[in-house]
Amino acid sequence: MDNIEDKSTKQDAVFNKLKLMVTEIIGEDVARLIDITENSKFVSDLGMDSIVMVSFAEKVNKVYGEEVDLMTWISKKNVRQLLKLSMGDLAEFIAGSID
Repeated sequence: MDNIEDKSTKQDAVFNKLKLMVTEIIGEDVARLIDITENSKFVSDLGMDSIVMVSFAEKVNKVYGEEVDLMTWISKKNVRQLLKLSMGDLAEFIAGSID
C-alpha cells in the first residue's frame, strides 16, 4: 500500500509543479479563468500551441533535468496522442521517471 501512496503523492507533487509552470507561461490572469486539473489537455483546454509547448518543455527540463527525457517521450507520440496529452499524463510520466 505504501508504494501506491508514495506514487500518488509523488505524482500530485509533480502535477502541482507543472501547474505552476503552466501558470507562469500562460499568465496568471488566464490561469484564473481556467480550472487546471489532471484532465486538462495542453492544446484544447490550456491553449498551448507548439511554440508555447517548447517553452514549457524547457522549464520542465530545467526543473527535472536529465532524469526526465521529455523530448524522447514526446517524440514517440503521434499527432492524435499529442493533441490528447493532459497534465495528468505528463505528471504520471515524470513521477515514474524520477527517483
